[in-house]
Amino acid sequence: MNTYKPEKNNSLAIALCIACMACAFSLFILGGLGIGWRLGQHLAALILLVISIEITTGFILTNYVYEISTEYGSADLIVTKIGGSRSMAVCNIGADSVVTVERAGKLREFEQRYGKMDTRYNYISNLRPQTVIWIHFIHNEKKVLVAIEGNEQFLAQLLHYFPHAQ
Repeated sequence: MNTYKPEKNNSLAIALCIACMACAFSLFILGGLGIGWRLGQHLAALILLVISIEITTGFILTNYVYEISTEYGSADLIVTKIGGSRSMAVCNIGADSVVTVERAGKLREFEQRYGKMDTRYNYISNLRPQTVIWIHFIHNEKKVLVAIEGNEQFLAQLLHYFPHAQ
């Protein structure tokens, strides 16, 4: 089994959350004082709070672990989501269904080569990851694109264990 857990870098996500919360708090205060258009300020503040909650739950409190398992003969990529003390497998990709594994680039160029993707999943731990890997596979006759984080060594391992990938 080969396991890769991306190094967590929360500084940008934390800064964005603090900025969104500070702006939302300011808008609530201004609306409460009757300065400006109260309804618009409260709606903007609510939107900023929702954005900060999404960033917090999606990037600050969530980690992903990527594991290449060869337990049952062929290789499988298992993506596990870790949130606090809970962990749950969110994706299991078999080697026989993989079409390609490559470093992420322009989505439009990728879809010109392989056709439009039916479904896309993002299993990335950091807001601004250093390296993103795309795994294109077929599931129930649908084209699926999964984005994960990984370094060059993990990309080389994926290419080794998924020989059908171009």
